[in-house]
Amino acid sequence: MWGECGENRKFEPINDKKMATANTLIKTERNKRNRKQYKSNILIRYRDGRSIDLFAKTGFEVMPEFWSMKTQTFNQANGNRFNESFTEEHQEKLRKDLKRLEDFVKDGMNRLKLRGEIIDRDSLVRLINQFHGKQTNEKETLAGYIHRYLE
Repeated sequence: MWGECGENRKFEPINDKKMATANTLIKTERNKRNRKQYKSNILIRYRDGRSIDLFAKTGFEVMPEFWSMKTQTFNQANGNRFNESFTEEHQEKLRKDLKRLEDFVKDGMNRLKLRGEIIDRDSLVRLINQFHGKQTNEKETLAGYIHRYLE
C-alpha cells in the first residue's frame, strides 16, 4: 500500500525465481500390450527456468508395469506384483539410487552455473557418467585450450 504523503518506503522486488528441478520419468509405447514385454530406460529431466529443459538416460531400467505414468514414480499399489526379476528390495534400491542421482545432478549443475559454464545436455550426460563412475572423454574447448596454453 501507499504510505503517508512524503513517507519513504522501501520496496523490495519479489524473488519469483524457482529452483532448478531434476525429475525421473520413462517414455513407453502407447500400446499397453507391448509395454510389459521390455524394460524401459529411466530418463532424468533437468529444468531450470524456461530456458533450460534437458533430458538424458540415467543408466537405470525398469519394467513399465512397475512404473506409474501418471506420477512418474514407482507404482504405490504394487501389492503382490513383485517377482523374482524385480523384488521389493530391488525397487527400494533403485528408488534410493534415483534420488541420489537427482541430488547429484542438481548439485553438479549448480556448481557449473556458479563457475559460469554452459549448461547443456552434454553437461548432464557428463554428470550422469560421473555418478556411475564412468570415465568421460571430454572434448577440450577453445577456452580450456587457451587457459592451458597460458599456464
